[in-house]
Amino acid sequence: FFDKNKRGMGFGKILVWASLFLHHYCLGSEIYFAGMKIENIPSLRTFLSCGFKINYKNEDLYFVSLKYDNLIQPKNVLNIKIK
Repeated sequence: FFDKNKRGMGFGKILVWASLFLHHYCLGSEIYFAGMKIENIPSLRTFLSCGFKINYKNEDLYFVSLKYDNLIQPKNVLNIKIK
């Protein structure tokens, strides 16, 4: 998805955060779920850094969830107020 030289710069965290922020604002959703392959540790870390918690893990997948109130805004994102 991103140039390998650009990985680790927080773009994934911003993408996850912005998607949830806009989804919540537009549709009012309060709870979010995601799943990722067990070997995809960077993806798991991204979701955890946004406030997701691990609900369940099996031999193939991690399942995580988030209540919107626990969404963590990345430090490099300016404060946003939508009217």
